[in-house]
Amino acid sequence: MDKIIKKNRMIGNRALVSVVMCCYNAERYIKQTIDSVLNQTFRDFEFIVWNDGSTDSTEAIIKSYKDERIRYFYHENAGLGQSLKWACEKVTSEYIARIDADDICVENRLEKEYHFMQSHPKCALVFSGAILIDENDCIIGQTIPYTRPSIIRKLIKRFDSIIMHPSVMIRKSSYFKTQQYPLVEGFEDTVLWYQLIDQGDFCAIKEPLIKYRFLSNSLSHGYRQTKYRRVIVELRKIIIKEFGMDTFDNNIHSALFSQAKVEYKKQKNPHYHRKKIDEKLLNRLSRLLGERSALTLICFIKNIYAMIKY
Repeated sequence: MDKIIKKNRMIGNRALVSVVMCCYNAERYIKQTIDSVLNQTFRDFEFIVWNDGSTDSTEAIIKSYKDERIRYFYHENAGLGQSLKWACEKVTSEYIARIDADDICVENRLEKEYHFMQSHPKCALVFSGAILIDENDCIIGQTIPYTRPSIIRKLIKRFDSIIMHPSVMIRKSSYFKTQQYPLVEGFEDTVLWYQLIDQGDFCAIKEPLIKYRFLSNSLSHGYRQTKYRRVIVELRKIIIKEFGMDTFDNNIHSALFSQAKVEYKKQKNPHYHRKKIDEKLLNRLSRLLGERSALTLICFIKNIYAMIKY
């Protein structure tokens, strides 16, 4: 492992929340993000900023801040999953609040989420609605999340991504009972939610507490062909890492997707179909690979499948 360069400003034992942000070449928006965190109405937090080997002016922008709540870490580029895993290991507070380096916290976000978690001890995770903005800060929409825990649980178990990742606050004790963030690029959150859902309730605050930015080059919202190619590359990396075979995806991945596309055309109820296919593939892959690898692969398969059908 490369040496981690750390700049740690201690804040004593007052931190009640740990805000975690990982960044890579985020110079365009990171100042807006940092300002939105430091200007929260809730003040008793530490701000863990993990620089994943940025080559632009990201580091200079971060170091220009003198706020003692900032704990700054640098490591050569390792990818978002690994960076999140390392950053969360530095958390000292009871709660982990996530934010990405291109999104913005509403000024009372931490206050609202902290008090919610305090008053709902069975809650492992709370997330919120989001105002959707584009690359130029223009509002383009708003999300209204499900709020009934039973519905949220059902959707998470179906691998549906219904949670705005940068809006979450997670109970640390629940997080460390999981396998933590997976070491892959793309859909890190979906894999974690599937593990975390068994540790407690998932709750939602309808009020939008973040501004979530859509970027044309992001993995989640880019052009479909670009997304498809990148996810296939990541799927292949996982397979090679788990099994050491470069041809495994050709033997099983292509067959699964051919079957999924054919079956989709036959079904009048696509929601039932997706659930049925998920269960079928999960059972099959679990027998072949073991449950942990199967869960990771099915997450990628589901997202690629969603792209294919369009």
